[in-house]
Amino acid sequence: FCKDNIWNPKSQKCEAPEDEWDMEDAPIKFDTSEDNFEVGAWFDVQREGKVSYHEAQITELDFESNVKRMKFHFWKLSSDRDEW
Repeated sequence: FCKDNIWNPKSQKCEAPEDEWDMEDAPIKFDTSEDNFEVGAWFDVQREGKVSYHEAQITELDFESNVKRMKFHFWKLSSDRDEW
């Protein structure tokens, strides 16, 4: 999402429409409904650009857009490293 790009402010705008949700392209595979995800739930999540998995807690959910998103806060890291 262009608006979430805090590391390159010049790229925070995009005119292209969002892609449709595609489970085959999802970085997190799950076979459950959206109802089973809630703020406060913990997961092992692979951080962007990292090889290993880290404990992370869901802090926000966005199931309203075409692309379903969950924002994760990683244990022992500052919130500026949270990822969608």
